[in-house]
Amino acid sequence: MLLEDKLMLVTGAASGIGRAIAVSAALLLGLPPLLAQEASGAGPSRGQLLYDAHCIQCHTTQMHWRDARVARDWSSLRKQVEAWQARIGERWTTEDVDAVARHLNATIYHYPVPSEQASADATSTRR
Repeated sequence: MLLEDKLMLVTGAASGIGRAIAVSAALLLGLPPLLAQEASGAGPSRGQLLYDAHCIQCHTTQMHWRDARVARDWSSLRKQVEAWQARIGERWTTEDVDAVARHLNATIYHYPVPSEQASADATSTRR
């Protein structure tokens, strides 16, 4: 969501002079953290964005917490992400598969990650 859209959502202003007043009021009322977040690029990871766009319709968190889950370690988690993206007709790159697997591992599974993958993860978070 763009900063202007966030401001419009918060203030409810539509256009023209109302927009100018809304932006001015928002800045005066303490929305600089929104500006800082927008400027720093902070936001959802690529893995989260891909998961939210392509997977979450069917794979809610309930799917991941069930006793019969297939992913039992990092390797099987990554293989499941790769298999499911192919089943739904996607052609994700290795980096995209890794990004979604990292997102799921960080938010749900917490499996140990092999050292070579951990090095790649550290590199990708520094970009």
